Amino acid sequence: MAVGGISVIIAILLIFFYLFWVVIPLFASPDVDDSASFSLPDRPADGAIIHTSMEEYGEIALMISNSGTYRFLSTADGSMVSNGVLMDGVDDRIVAASDGDPATRTFFFALDSGEIVVAKSEYALSYPNDVRKISPSISYPLGEEPIEVDLNGASPLVISGQSGEEKASVAIYASDGKLTLVTIAIEESFLDDEITIDVSRSDIPVDDAVVSHMRMDVDQRELFVVTDNNELMYFNIENGEKPFLVDQVALDTNGHDITALEFLAGGISILVGDSGGNISQWFPVRDIENNYALSEVRTFNATNSPITLIRPEYFRKGFVAADASGAVSFY
Repeated sequence: MAVGGISVIIAILLIFFYLFWVVIPLFASPDVDDSASFSLPDRPADGAIIHTSMEEYGEIALMISNSGTYRFLSTADGSMVSNGVLMDGVDDRIVAASDGDPATRTFFFALDSGEIVVAKSEYALSYPNDVRKISPSISYPLGEEPIEVDLNGASPLVISGQSGEEKASVAIYASDGKLTLVTIAIEESFLDDEITIDVSRSDIPVDDAVVSHMRMDVDQRELFVVTDNNELMYFNIENGEKPFLVDQVALDTNGHDITALEFLAGGISILVGDSGGNISQWFPVRDIENNYALSEVRTFNATNSPITLIRPEYFRKGFVAADASGAVSFY
């Protein structure tokens, strides 16, 4: 009995020390190191980089320029894995771009002709000789032809989109000051897997506001819009034919301009970054009468430099913010 009791006490002590050892790193400051550094060849000739992403193993990076060229690079040394041209044969330049939900690896581009390109990065896995091999490629879930959108000759300036199995939605703010919601119904043939799409469009009322940023939620139900006078507009777009304004608030930025807009993981909270280095968190709150209104729930004093980029962690509620001075902050 004595041996058994002592053994239990020792086991409990070992568990305590193990838990203590695991928790210690939480009190230490995080470290970030460069794992690799390399230059991008021919970047000026390729055009400005408008999209970057990596696959889940972090071994291959995708870069897309506004000329429509794409490159898959090894993150270890920058060597070329594969490259090509989006929508081969289309000469129009990309004038606006937006990422969809990270889980879908879908991205949206608007051409200067007013057409929309919906593309997706694919990463095929194989294990020759028991070694993991990733073969990247670009696919077109809505077909290889650009989708025509009637913008009455206006040029797209800001876009945001999401794509699902049965529907895709893209919001486009154009040079004529109009905000258009494009809804794409997707039907797949049971016989030959051929995709048929039905495109419809409707106007979203923004009056005379100039749109600077937009983000659409992954369920294609909500659209958040930031205007040049620092107002945050919240639209319900669940019914693509009748989008309507739910709430509109003036952002208190102390004279700073809005420079970044991004969802947290889950697509409920929206993060707003400004030129003063501040980040605020907003989401719709329902009142006793079941009406939604935007509420600021948290603020972050990130830095003294303008926020240039916000990226959420996909599996947690954390996020990363980068500023104009080159600093990167984790929250």
